[in-house]
Amino acid sequence: MTSAVRRQAVVLEPRNFVAGSWSSEGAIAQRSVRNPATDEELCAVPMSGPDVVGRAVGAAASAFKSWSDQPTASRLDCFYRLRSLVEGKVDALAKLVTLDQGKTLAESRGEIMRVLENLEAVQALPRLMAGSKFAELAHGVDGEVMRQPIGVCAAITPFNFPLLCPIVFLAWGLASGNTMILKPSEQDPMAPTLLFELIEEAGFPAGVANLVHGGREVVDALLDHGDVAAVSFIGQTATAKYVFDRASNGYKRVQASGGAKNFIVVMPDAPIPETVSAVLTTAFGMSGERCMAGSMLVAVGAASEEFVPALISAARELTVGNGMDERTDVGPVISAESRDKIETFIDHAVGDGAALPLDGRLAEPLAGAAGYFVGPTIFTDVDLASPLCSEEIFGPVLTVVPAADLEGALELTNATRYGNAATIFTTNGGSARTFASRAQAGNIGINVPVPAPHAALPLGGMKESFFGYLHPQGADGLDFFTDRKSVTSRWW
Repeated sequence: MTSAVRRQAVVLEPRNFVAGSWSSEGAIAQRSVRNPATDEELCAVPMSGPDVVGRAVGAAASAFKSWSDQPTASRLDCFYRLRSLVEGKVDALAKLVTLDQGKTLAESRGEIMRVLENLEAVQALPRLMAGSKFAELAHGVDGEVMRQPIGVCAAITPFNFPLLCPIVFLAWGLASGNTMILKPSEQDPMAPTLLFELIEEAGFPAGVANLVHGGREVVDALLDHGDVAAVSFIGQTATAKYVFDRASNGYKRVQASGGAKNFIVVMPDAPIPETVSAVLTTAFGMSGERCMAGSMLVAVGAASEEFVPALISAARELTVGNGMDERTDVGPVISAESRDKIETFIDHAVGDGAALPLDGRLAEPLAGAAGYFVGPTIFTDVDLASPLCSEEIFGPVLTVVPAADLEGALELTNATRYGNAATIFTTNGGSARTFASRAQAGNIGINVPVPAPHAALPLGGMKESFFGYLHPQGADGLDFFTDRKSVTSRWW
């Protein structure tokens, strides 16, 4: 890493934040955190034990009554201040995310814009929290429905959005009156640590929001603790199943978002330049490390002959390098283990006879980048039984398959066991309407490369992409974090 790039971000030592105090006490180990673009050690994160979780849950339980008793408007004052603080530190937060996670600075800034969007969306809570009253259900009898928070909640979040995923849960959970413990990814813990410094500065009372770094020991302690009422999770499907099963066995409310195999359907009427640009974004943006990344492209009819060559040509021009370098289009993946896993998928597919017109293993990063890189990779002529077509790779790998018509494209799209996102590119309203109605995915895009819904809408998932009932964000998020109570009253 050049000294010019090194000066662009400041390393932040991760610590736990429990009951309004910062500490690394109670760590059973330390884990090295490395810059994915250079393989340099950045810091060490405390790997906490169950006793730290116990203190955090105790602090959250103690703070619950006073926090939930506050008027909603008073709680939202903290969010007004937090939003202002985040807005004032967009550049610092973006650089920290890029240093820690690897995505480009533009992608990090985009993540922070989504954080601000969630902090804005919860300002609608007074209207959403409002109950309803039914006068004169019988003579002199009234009925009322009121919302109340459920208690201490836990959020377990992934590496790919170290600020956004925590805020998706913290904003809706805290604003509706709950207290919370966040367990962020141990792979990039610096940005969540800075977020909690801003939470402290915004004036959230001690114990309301708690941060505990760690690994499986922390996760299991949160899933098993009797005073944790609800668990929110985003990660790979195997872990989502584990979280859902273990927490549900403890009678907790659970929303667990899992993996994805997202399909992109390109109709022959889609405009080629605009669609090429959009597919590059969904397939190779964030190095393919997002749950909304498109990894299966279905070229319908003539799109196989016209669109696919244009896409391959454009993908060759993408620049691989350190996300701190503004010239970079595709940054590193999160770790050496992730790089090796992605390259193993590529190796096996080539061995099975798949055509590889663009091989990301051969990508040459910009000078000064010596970390965990895989360049844009495109496969064609693939056996539909290949793991390329069924497994989540979580890297910049796009598999192209043909379909004769929209009906065939929908059959391919719906054959996967996942159901997170699906996108169609077309100028035909009938095709778009049919796709939106029949594609088995919780997040549908129509000429939108990354169909992540606005913060006011549920962040959906179906089949093995989601375990639970109520999704994060919006009205679903509010329903997850509150109970509705029916009150029947008569006065003499």
